[in-house]
Amino acid sequence: HELCLIDNKIFWGTDGDMPMEEIKSLTAQFNNQIVPIAPGEFKDLFNPLSPSDSGRFINLLAKMDKKGEYFVIVLFGSDGAGSYSVAWIFKNGKYLRRVVDSLC
Repeated sequence: HELCLIDNKIFWGTDGDMPMEEIKSLTAQFNNQIVPIAPGEFKDLFNPLSPSDSGRFINLLAKMDKKGEYFVIVLFGSDGAGSYSVAWIFKNGKYLRRVVDSLC
């Protein structure tokens, strides 16, 4: 049987198999200020590590706009048919929202 829901929700990071890894907590830091991200913003994201020839790694990109108003953290998770990207968006040092999409 294919796994379709975890905690009664659609999830990201596999193509029907049981996920092996999960994100336990997530925070960002701006100018020495910790910005927590609520569990609902990452609890449906699994297998965040990406494979490489030398092992497994977290594939992250962080970027701030030229005005210093928006900051985005992008994670490219899993691999193959389960691969996805998620962008956590911050505005003026406060968490705003996320965008998740499949890479297949």
